[in-house]
Amino acid sequence: IEKLDSLNGHYLRQLSVEQLAEKTIPFLEKSGLINGDNYDLAYIKKVLSLEQTRLKNLKEAGDRLFFFFKQPEYQPELLMWRDMLFKDIIASLKISLEALNKISESEFTRDNLERTLLKEAERAKNKDKGRLLWPLRVALTGLEASPGPFEILEVLGKKESIKRIETAIKL
Repeated sequence: IEKLDSLNGHYLRQLSVEQLAEKTIPFLEKSGLINGDNYDLAYIKKVLSLEQTRLKNLKEAGDRLFFFFKQPEYQPELLMWRDMLFKDIIASLKISLEALNKISESEFTRDNLERTLLKEAERAKNKDKGRLLWPLRVALTGLEASPGPFEILEVLGKKESIKRIETAIKL
């Protein structure tokens, strides 16, 4: 099975994003992430461009991509980075929220997000970027492992990203 997954993953990485989207859409429909003809193909292509290198087979697309299509659910403890307390997590998420609110929709790009948030991360305790980026990533995805937070922010967009961070603060 491992060898087959490896070969299949190799095949999926060779596809164009358009071809991969065409093949993935039925699996996204089956998992309930999209409905029939009512989906945004450009958005699906953005999502797949981030996850294409990680996909082993199309069947896992629903499991790997769910957080791009619906609000993730997770335990608050997952937001913790190393020795952080809940008050530290809330402070960290509020810093991210303030920084993102200052960025206009047209400037909500990966490079600009990275530049802005890394500048904020430099101010963190011991200049530990994880204190800012770990809670942010979890707030956006509900996962320990995912694409980078800057890429996720860009794909989700400003409005959805802010909504998820606010939800994490309440959690």
